[in-house]
Formats: sequence, C-alpha cells, structure tokens
Amino acid sequence: MVDNEHFEGRVVRPDGAPYFFVNTRFLPRKNLDGLSKAFDELFARASALDSSWYLKIPDSGEMEDAWRGLSNELGNTEQVEWLGCLGAGAFAHVAHSEAWGWF
Repeated sequence: MVDNEHFEGRVVRPDGAPYFFVNTRFLPRKNLDGLSKAFDELFARASALDSSWYLKIPDSGEMEDAWRGLSNELGNTEQVEWLGCLGAGAFAHVAHSEAWGWF
C-alpha cells in the first residue's frame, strides 16, 4: 500500500509537471515494454491524468533501441523522457529484504 499523502506534491518536475520515475536496467526481464504500454493505456482510459504527466526513464542498455521504438509506435514520445545515465558514483539499495522475489 502506498501512502499517497506522504508523496503528495513531491512527484513533480522542476516545471511543476508530475511524473512517474522508473529505475531499472534495460534488460528484457525488467518489462519496461510492459510499463510503456501500461503508461500509454493509462492515458487512453483515465481522464484523471492528462498529458501533463511524464514517464522518466534513466539508464541505458541492450533493450534501449527496442523500447524507444515502442515508445515511438505508441505515440507517447512527448510524455516519455529518456534520461540516459545519471552519472551517480553508486546506487544504494538498502532494503533488508526484497519482497518481489526473483525471476
């Protein structure tokens, strides 16, 4: 369960537009194509979200060309921002356990 009130007002871009942020490696098993399709379908079905929402995707990898191509096919290139490598020296994943399991 997500505490939406905790995040209210925090999920915005510097220009004020809200966005979804995904942090994953560009590998087939990471299902970024599924996310892109779901993001596209969300706009097709939900009048509560308008085109001011964005999907921000950092990193790069073996599936980048395919997923960028899918974004072009879906026509959501205006709402998807491909950030490339963010240049962090390290990424900290500090969970005591991972509830999502292994694939």
